Amino acid sequence: LKMQNTGGSVIPVQLSLKALQLDEQVSLSIILTDLSTLKNAESLLQLRNEQLEQARKKTEQLNNNLEDTVKLRTIELEINILEKTKVEEVLILKEQRLTSILQTMGEGLCILDSIGQVTFANLRAQTIFGLDSDEILKRDYISIQKSFFSVNGQSLKIEEHPISLIRDIQKTIYDQEIMIVNENDEVLYISINASPLYEQDQFGGVIMTFTDVSGRRKIALQKDEFISVASHEIKTPLTSLKASMQLMTRVM
Repeated sequence: LKMQNTGGSVIPVQLSLKALQLDEQVSLSIILTDLSTLKNAESLLQLRNEQLEQARKKTEQLNNNLEDTVKLRTIELEINILEKTKVEEVLILKEQRLTSILQTMGEGLCILDSIGQVTFANLRAQTIFGLDSDEILKRDYISIQKSFFSVNGQSLKIEEHPISLIRDIQKTIYDQEIMIVNENDEVLYISINASPLYEQDQFGGVIMTFTDVSGRRKIALQKDEFISVASHEIKTPLTSLKASMQLMTRVM
């Protein structure tokens, strides 16, 4: 029920009626209970319940959105991983092919880092220097051979080595011949072509190829020797003939 109090405010009340037997008379007990505080508490509780329901729905929506986002990100991640795996497989295959090509080259090939340490050497390079695949990677461009000389047999200083020159001037060199003594004490003549490598515009090392030109050099030496001998043999009879003609001139 609702009742108006003396102040004019309408308040909710609870009416309780109870019959009482008093002195052989029946009386009626009326109890009025003010429900304002209870109703306010119920209203507040209902408001809190509505707010909680709204929060639950919002949380549920956020969870659904989060699940959708996670699913989408997972799919994107799987696609990225798959694409990355494919790219890595292609790069590995290309690297294997390139390594196979370099290993079967007729010329020796070495790659040096910025301090001159050997980081790659193909099979031909290993053969020329007489070093196996593990040992050659422990060497630099100086210790890769026991000693090195000019083609005339004169000992070269370290700074006169073709690779030392390219590290100083950082320009490509072509057909630079030197004589070396390899790990097996074989004397070889090699022709070097080399070019600097760069990493982000900074000097990063050297790639060099070299050819064993010992056969060509020996042929050139034999040719020079033949010409020298032939020239001497030709000069000798000419000298005798000239002397004879001078003698005949005097007699006549």
